[in-house]
Amino acid sequence: MNRFRFRLETLLRLRRRTEDEIKLEMAAKNREIGESGRRMMRLHDELTGMQERERQMRPHAHDVTALRYSVAYRHSLKLSMLNEGRTTDRLRREAHDIRQRLIEATRKRRAVELLRERRFEQWRKEYSDREQKYIDEVSRQAWSRRKDDTQVESSGTVS
Repeated sequence: MNRFRFRLETLLRLRRRTEDEIKLEMAAKNREIGESGRRMMRLHDELTGMQERERQMRPHAHDVTALRYSVAYRHSLKLSMLNEGRTTDRLRREAHDIRQRLIEATRKRRAVELLRERRFEQWRKEYSDREQKYIDEVSRQAWSRRKDDTQVESSGTVS
């Protein structure tokens, strides 16, 4: 009997490739989210460090211009943090959409794989049945030959 061939193998390969592409897209998006989170942490650390330096310098500093610059810089850092937070939220929404596409692609791939597994089990059962029929036929023929040989021997000794 011929080896097992699944007619939808091309479709299965296509769905696996689609799923792999979406996984790569998801990994890239997760990397972007991580980078955005690190930028947010750097901005937060910079703001915290600046505020701590200002607390330490405030009793000794009487320069209004430097105070004005520090307030403007602090405001700039807070705006940057806000924008980075928005970017992170947008990236997470995009990641959610990609995750939904990945779930759908995985579901479609798995459906074809289940069909392949069922067909393989069916093929294996048919192959086993045919093999058993062949073995039965060979053993029946061997038994028939032995029976014929014993009848020829027994009839030859009687005469």
